[in-house]
Amino acid sequence: MAITVTYADDNDGTGGVLTIAGSAGGSSNAVYVSEYAGSNVSRAVRLLATRVGDGTMAYVVAQSGPFLVCVVNQSGSTFSYTAPQVFRAGDGEESTHMQIAEALREMIIDMALPGVSADPSAHRVTKVGARIQDMLDADKKCVFYIPTQEAISYMDNAFDTVEYPVNVVISRVAGQELTKGLADILKARFMTHFLFGAVPIPDLPWVHTVDYRPGVINDASQWLQNYDVSVFTLVGITEVSGGII
Repeated sequence: MAITVTYADDNDGTGGVLTIAGSAGGSSNAVYVSEYAGSNVSRAVRLLATRVGDGTMAYVVAQSGPFLVCVVNQSGSTFSYTAPQVFRAGDGEESTHMQIAEALREMIIDMALPGVSADPSAHRVTKVGARIQDMLDADKKCVFYIPTQEAISYMDNAFDTVEYPVNVVISRVAGQELTKGLADILKARFMTHFLFGAVPIPDLPWVHTVDYRPGVINDASQWLQNYDVSVFTLVGITEVSGGII
């Protein structure tokens, strides 16, 4: 029987409980975790705890967010391990829409898109497009993630489909160049469309689809102000019990 690890979140920003199953009785299980730290480049792996055989252990976090888990099992002189799995320590006070916006932000940072800021502090979830010049990183780039109005489709008496759109606005100082940076803009949009079509949001399994909806490739009004501004919308789609958002 394969070893499995599952996670039950306390949904209060403090963590939850990990459960190991499928290990041989008397074998040793070492659980390793890695919290998201702005980007995967800065990830560190640490030993959370060890236990003998199947069972549970507490996972306590300083702040909500995604994390990786891997279990290394030793039975006599034989070692085996689980593939790294991604979970999210949630915060009950954080709305579904905000969780989706933050998860999309984290994934786009980790994608290292061409022409897009690599500085996590230049990626912000905001109410509206803020003053670009106040957001720019050292390379004169920034990204806004702007949640917009939800859409609800009433499917039947048991479930509703809810769409949570997030406008992604990629900006950088361009200097009214006609072709410079265009290849990067187009490649970044293609990569985003491809990724979210293949892997919606690993640590939010209840978001079954992320729909990519294209917007303006380069905003002409912003180009006249010396900025390249490219926009698209990512829509997290979920099913909920009828009447619950």
